[in-house]
Amino acid sequence: MSFRRTLLRRVGTLGRSVAEVTNGNRLWHYTAYDRLGSILVDDHIRTASLYTEPGERKAAWVSTNPKWEETANKALRGRDGKQTEPLSKDELFRAGIIPMRIEINPKAVRFFDWDGFVKKSGISEHHAEGLEASGRRMGGNPSEWYASFAPIRVAAFLEIEIWNGKKWLSTRSHEAQTFLYSLAA
Repeated sequence: MSFRRTLLRRVGTLGRSVAEVTNGNRLWHYTAYDRLGSILVDDHIRTASLYTEPGERKAAWVSTNPKWEETANKALRGRDGKQTEPLSKDELFRAGIIPMRIEINPKAVRFFDWDGFVKKSGISEHHAEGLEASGRRMGGNPSEWYASFAPIRVAAFLEIEIWNGKKWLSTRSHEAQTFLYSLAA
């Protein structure tokens, strides 16, 4: 089954209301269109092993930032083989990497804030300070970061949205589905 059909089939089964989100803090996992397929096929957001030390617990990350989590910016390889600086949401879009975000039900997953992650993960103080400093340099805010030590199941998804270059669109909307079909054309 094609990725587009899998996405459209899965989006129709989300069926949860944004009203389920507690305290007005919406939790978002920021990703890209090309990675969403593996999330849906695997039936979860994986815990990340990138930048983890031996003995440190892996985590799946979300953010309360309602616009974009700057630490989700991605560097690309140019035609010359050199790596670019991390690209923003809009720069990624212009480069053909379509930003997406998944809203997570905070009642369905046990999350730890940044301080809780540092205490529970086994990360060294030096490494935690380095990650925090790096995230801040990228424009991130540790008070917006939340970690789950378990993969985040698709059943915990409230919404999937796609960036069309101007605004976030619910993948349930006609406008987003038209945009998704244009990507496949």
